[in-house]
Amino acid sequence: MLRENNLLSLISFVIAAGLGLAIWVFLPHDREVQGVGILLFKLLPFLFASLSIATVKRDLFEKYNLRLLIIIASFLGFFCFLVPKIFYHYINPNDEKFYYTLLVTTPYIILSLVLAYRLGGGGPGKSFRLSIAMLLLMLSGIEDLAYFIVNDGWSAMPDVWPWVTHISVFIGRPPTTQDIIILALLRVLMAVIVLFFPLSKFLQMLKRKVAPSS
Repeated sequence: MLRENNLLSLISFVIAAGLGLAIWVFLPHDREVQGVGILLFKLLPFLFASLSIATVKRDLFEKYNLRLLIIIASFLGFFCFLVPKIFYHYINPNDEKFYYTLLVTTPYIILSLVLAYRLGGGGPGKSFRLSIAMLLLMLSGIEDLAYFIVNDGWSAMPDVWPWVTHISVFIGRPPTTQDIIILALLRVLMAVIVLFFPLSKFLQMLKRKVAPSS
């Protein structure tokens, strides 16, 4: 459904950059999600950045090997800003800032992967779908499950997960292990649907049924 549109891409980029800067400067760098509204607000820069990447015209970057330079620049943003931040907060222990930096790093990696896919020939619609699908995986809780599975095993999982506030704000209480597993499966299913469901064909079929040709 999305089409290449440099004006839309530029506007989306400016909004994403402005919101991202405002969140970084004015909102506290804490690990806890205080409410659904705050969580959704913090996701806006990611959504607008995804839209910007999806709608930019690739031929804009075909001259002077700009595609390669943009991919290298996205890597350097990770390697020369986020990695030093992570090391600094690890060596000079600050759990809140260390965790917050990791929270910023994950969507940055997602956007970098989608950008590489888009510049390599991915279409606007598929690029945006890919971005949203990985966002759903990021919010699914599978990383929290994997923390125990890859380190200490299933037996080490607690009954209640009070630190998973990005889930507790939706269900109104600290989630249990069963909650985490169910919600993770649901969001993984949602990611698969977003990525592979033929939405454009479905809408065309729906349009034909609603307004059949005479």
